[in-house]
Amino acid sequence: MTPPMLEMTFRRGRPFAAYLHLGPTGTKAKRTRKLAPSLIGDFDKNGELLGLEILAFDRGTVARINPILEAHGRAALPAKELAPLRAA
Repeated sequence: MTPPMLEMTFRRGRPFAAYLHLGPTGTKAKRTRKLAPSLIGDFDKNGELLGLEILAFDRGTVARINPILEAHGRAALPAKELAPLRAA
């Protein structure tokens, strides 16, 4: 399994959005679905979670990420992996 990778997008020096890559690079999403406020999941053809689009950087958003990952059969991420979201 590919290790998670967090990618952040900035506009005018401020965080605009982030994407948590969970699947192999190059895998195309077949479906997207809102999983929680400010969190949109991308799923492959088998229904596996490929990634999360993160549209807000408040504490509530960060607190919702690990339960969503676990609900979709993914391991929770250590706090240090999500630290850039907290700093934003």
